[in-house]
Amino acid sequence: MLNIIENATKKVFIAKHKDAENLSKINYRVDTEEAKGTLHHIEGSFFSIFYGQLSLSENFSIHIDRKDNHCIRLFFALKGLSKLGIEKGPEHVLECNQHNIFSIPQNTTETLTSGMCNDCNACKEWRFLCIDMQMDAFQKYMDPQSNIFQYFQESVKQNLSINFCPNNLMLDLQIHEILQEIMHIKISQPYEKLLLESLVLKLFATQIGQIENYKCPAISGMRDSDIEKIYKAREILVDCLNEPCPLVELALKVGTNECTLKKGFKEVFGCTVFGYLQELKMQQAKKYLLEGKKSVAEISDEMGYKNPTHFTSAFKKRFGMLPSKMKKS
Repeated sequence: MLNIIENATKKVFIAKHKDAENLSKINYRVDTEEAKGTLHHIEGSFFSIFYGQLSLSENFSIHIDRKDNHCIRLFFALKGLSKLGIEKGPEHVLECNQHNIFSIPQNTTETLTSGMCNDCNACKEWRFLCIDMQMDAFQKYMDPQSNIFQYFQESVKQNLSINFCPNNLMLDLQIHEILQEIMHIKISQPYEKLLLESLVLKLFATQIGQIENYKCPAISGMRDSDIEKIYKAREILVDCLNEPCPLVELALKVGTNECTLKKGFKEVFGCTVFGYLQELKMQQAKKYLLEGKKSVAEISDEMGYKNPTHFTSAFKKRFGMLPSKMKKS
């Protein structure tokens, strides 16, 4: 169980509720001179999720007091630099769009600090998500003969914090999609507890798969500077979802050419720029429909479709359901 130290964030308590069996969620509002935004903590049956989105005027720290057993942490840095300082281990640093898995010693104090990335010095936003998985769950789903499992067991014996992959890995489209689902899920119904648990396990399996294949990275041959440009292009797409700029203009904004952008996007995210943009729109449309505050016609227009019929066809092709039916559900 995470215990966020009160005077560290000067947070204002918003709400604490238990929405489904064995599942509780706490929301915090941060309003200080250094940072403004929200933090969220979900406590599940075998996991604990902590994520936040903050606007920064300067670096900001969150102090966490852990009063439980050794666990593993899935960490995802979505925007800005994230520094994880642990009492019994080295400092772990992740730049934006990076992820890794760490072992966390029992009964320890941590400090999670924001920072500036090399590729986004102007970035004043800090977004992250981490999931602590209990040791018995990790042992249940891992092959005891695997190198990762043995590595973790050794860290438990020494009660140390270690990173599972020697270098941080880059977030791909699949991980981004799972993270978005986790952050936007509502836990008001019992079935949503099962959905959240399945998303956590899917995310864990995806991460482990990337770590096991680390020696054969999918983006081999690309320079670090080019990879950073591709991720910068992705950020622009996300920020300007409703008014995407032409590929030529997008390439110029990140300091490359159209050909390199198209090729690099395929290498990093496994899909075309258009395919990625389309997926972002479909996920956003799904979110609006589930919230139930906008009509199908309004969502279609906001997603840039001149004809609502075309939106309906694209949505059904992606999710196997008409948008009107999803809205009713």
